[in-house]
Amino acid sequence: MMIPVFDESALGALAFAALALWFGWRRFGHGLRDHGFGRGQTQIILAAGSAVIVLALLYYLFYR
Repeated sequence: MMIPVFDESALGALAFAALALWFGWRRFGHGLRDHGFGRGQTQIILAAGSAVIVLALLYYLFYR
């Protein structure tokens, strides 16, 4: 397993991922509930999106 190097691009990727997660759970979650999705459905959709973001971030940090 490779060790990630934390340079400017890695810090930018971490900031982008954190912002995307915050935006998704805060804004997109409200939009889903406003359009008729239940609380459980909204959490499943947001959790799946969060998993994709975190996995993409880990892939970027370890395999670039």
